[in-house]
Amino acid sequence: MPLLNFIKRHSEILCLGGFLFYWFWDAKLSSSFSGFTVKDWMSMANTLATLTLTIVALYGINSWRNEYKNKRRLEVAMDFGEKGYLAMLSIRRVTSPYITYVNPPQEDAENPRLEHAIRTSETRLTLLDQEAESLNAYDSKRYLYKLWLGDFAEETCSKFVRLGQRIQDACDQHVELAGLLPTEKEDFEINPHYKDLERQFNETRLEFSRATPSDLPDYLEQLKKDIDTIVKEHSF
Repeated sequence: MPLLNFIKRHSEILCLGGFLFYWFWDAKLSSSFSGFTVKDWMSMANTLATLTLTIVALYGINSWRNEYKNKRRLEVAMDFGEKGYLAMLSIRRVTSPYITYVNPPQEDAENPRLEHAIRTSETRLTLLDQEAESLNAYDSKRYLYKLWLGDFAEETCSKFVRLGQRIQDACDQHVELAGLLPTEKEDFEINPHYKDLERQFNETRLEFSRATPSDLPDYLEQLKKDIDTIVKEHSF
């Protein structure tokens, strides 16, 4: 609707131009104002009054519309920031290096590494499930945020969802790799392939824990900066 948008943006100028056109047309394109009759002057006065009221009305409507948009954008930005911080807090809880096991590992397990991996993953996934409400609440509004705050806001929401999926996948892989690793140290010397599996095993653990040298702390800090940037851009 380019034409409609043009009319909205330049309504005052168009009204003024219409008034001037009507003025000279109503005066029958007289070459001199001295030829105007009382009726001509009254007609122009009525036109001017109508034009003035029209401009005031249009200006008022535009001002109200802009004020509403700005107020609504501010409300959405505040909601974006609030829910973003809640989602970030949820991820921090899930990825805390200090956790209380849902079911502590059994000390006499036949495969201690596998037992520990199962209990650790089980605990992480339980925490992730408990925090799913705040993550889903943030994700469910990503299109609203895109409408009012832009594509960057939607992308920021999506990062939290992908991060939750990343944690879940890492937990599953952690348990799977633990089951593939041998229980005896001697086996690592016999088959070098186990060294690579052990490296992958340790990497998956870092995917769901903010323990050093995980990249999660830096990733979350960047998400925080992104949220702050979007909120400030649309609030001040």
